[in-house]
Amino acid sequence: ALPIFSFENQSETIETLEKYITDKTKMIIVDTITTQYRRTLSEKSEKNILLNKDLNRQLAILKDLAIQFNLIVLITNQVRGVMKGGNNENSMEPVAAAILNYWSDYEIRLDFLPNRQMSKRIATITKHTEKSSHLPIEYRLTDEGIQEMK
Repeated sequence: ALPIFSFENQSETIETLEKYITDKTKMIIVDTITTQYRRTLSEKSEKNILLNKDLNRQLAILKDLAIQFNLIVLITNQVRGVMKGGNNENSMEPVAAAILNYWSDYEIRLDFLPNRQMSKRIATITKHTEKSSHLPIEYRLTDEGIQEMK
């Protein structure tokens, strides 16, 4: 695990990630790629444009590493509440959704099941590069890991 302390540190880490890849490396996991990005956003649009460019560059590097070394790259992301229309309804959408959507081959949305325990959730494929079912899958988080609910 490589700890990340700032968006700049994240960028530097991703730039040098290739030196950590060995023949045994099969997967790179980036947990919540937009945490430091979100913390760095400002009221100044010029600064945010540069942050967007850097996030794009980071994702391009990860995509290139996946292709070059035949790796799986798993990225988790934060969501934010967004007002929809004039009906005061809140919905959730991924942070930097357009940027992550562009670079991702697959997207899976994870939600809590309504009126259920916190350990029970639903996974829905929202983007897939191949023809596949977008049926949601209900699952439960346990001490043993993820278990599909039947």
